[in-house]
Amino acid sequence: MATRISILKQLKEDMVSYIDPSNTSTGSRKYINAIRDIKRGLYGYDELPQLPAICYTLVRDEVINEFGTSGTRKLYVYLYGYMNTKTYKTDDAAYDGIHSIVEDVEEFLYNDFTYKDSVEVQDIVIHEAGLNFPVSWFEINMTIMYSYNF
Repeated sequence: MATRISILKQLKEDMVSYIDPSNTSTGSRKYINAIRDIKRGLYGYDELPQLPAICYTLVRDEVINEFGTSGTRKLYVYLYGYMNTKTYKTDDAAYDGIHSIVEDVEEFLYNDFTYKDSVEVQDIVIHEAGLNFPVSWFEINMTIMYSYNF
């Protein structure tokens, strides 16, 4: 039985297992980036010891329908990440780097995440920073539908 806690834990476990270039058991394409840190909660880039990093937090757990001891809910999850721009030689390479990480995250959500059939990405915002700023970052607002029984 899926629960809010089990889904959020599975999100982290699956990201750790799948988002890695050495992983050969993936969906439609190979991952490009090795994510150094995956955290649950809210973090600023300067609080993360290693980049690139992906973080996520639950925003809301909406009751869609509920009958007695069972029902359907929708988790609203804010997933975001940071990338160090100082490791790149040009602004264009730094811009491409953050897009590459977002593509890995999308690949994971749609093809490798345990709850991939229940995921809906609502919007993606990418903040491209050049070499004069320490990080680029992205934000993904997504939902995960689940059924439950008490």
